[in-house]
Amino acid sequence: MSSVPLGPWGDIRATAPVSRVYPPTAVGMFHASLHTERGICMLKEFKDWIMKGNLLEIAIGLVLALAFAEVVSAFTKNIVTPIIGAVGGTPDFANKTFTINKSVFTYGLFINALIMFIITAFVLFLVMKAASKMMKAKAAEPTQYIVEKVDAAALNARSAEGWEVVSATDQGVVLKK
Repeated sequence: MSSVPLGPWGDIRATAPVSRVYPPTAVGMFHASLHTERGICMLKEFKDWIMKGNLLEIAIGLVLALAFAEVVSAFTKNIVTPIIGAVGGTPDFANKTFTINKSVFTYGLFINALIMFIITAFVLFLVMKAASKMMKAKAAEPTQYIVEKVDAAALNARSAEGWEVVSATDQGVVLKK
């Protein structure tokens, strides 16, 4: 059996590896996870998880979405609302209200938010439609496979043309492009 020091709790005798020994209390688990090799490993795993491409892409997408919302808001307030006001007589709906039993309902703010939502949804629809067209254009070419005899010169020539080795046997080599 090995002796594993765990700070103020003394030693715990265990046959399991050091990374699987846990202190007897929740406070002990927190204390041990910060000061043992397991804790350093856990912090490294957390850093690796944070640095994964997917999480960074989501963060960048969120920042872009917030900036896009500001652009749509400015477009709605400065261009669309005055056009609607020129046609309908009211440039901004924020002041439109009605009162029932001393309760004020500001339906104009809802109309402004609805206009902003419709514009945002339409622009996102156009962006997704364009992205869909670009994805279809890229995915049109199917993967090609060939079988070559084991010949170094021929394999080098195929490699220069963009072919990759998938598998190899004594009879030949399977390549894909």
